[in-house]
Amino acid sequence: RDSFQGGCEEAGPAADREAVYTGLEFGKVVAEALCATEAERRDEVWLRALELICARGDSAAMARFMGQLEAEVAGAAKGPLTGGMGAVAAAALEALHQTRGVEAARIVYRRLLALPPAGGALFHAILDIELDACIEGTGEGGRDRVKRVFEAAVDA
Repeated sequence: RDSFQGGCEEAGPAADREAVYTGLEFGKVVAEALCATEAERRDEVWLRALELICARGDSAAMARFMGQLEAEVAGAAKGPLTGGMGAVAAAALEALHQTRGVEAARIVYRRLLALPPAGGALFHAILDIELDACIEGTGEGGRDRVKRVFEAAVDA
């Protein structure tokens, strides 16, 4: 399975260091790390996986990561004001914004906003993206988007 949450099966040793960072092997390593980590510290594993994906510039792995992140957030309770999966979602959204632009980030954050609130860090990241877009003058209706994000944060 190419899923971060694929279970705690024994993956066996990787053929070499490079294999660990590619596709299926990387997913297995992350899944094992998540299984071996206590729940309150799993966000650290997610953040490390994101760092490795960004360092490699692997768009396919980033797409899988975002899908798994959405699944994780969807199955979680309301997130904390700081840290937790909200911080992971915020870091992923910021990385997506930097590499793919504001429209790609908006697509993902709209999906995340439809899920149980991941936490305050996610709202801060969304506000940063929209405020930057307002300053840069990219897109119409920036003020309305900022207002909607503030309202969503208050409602959360």
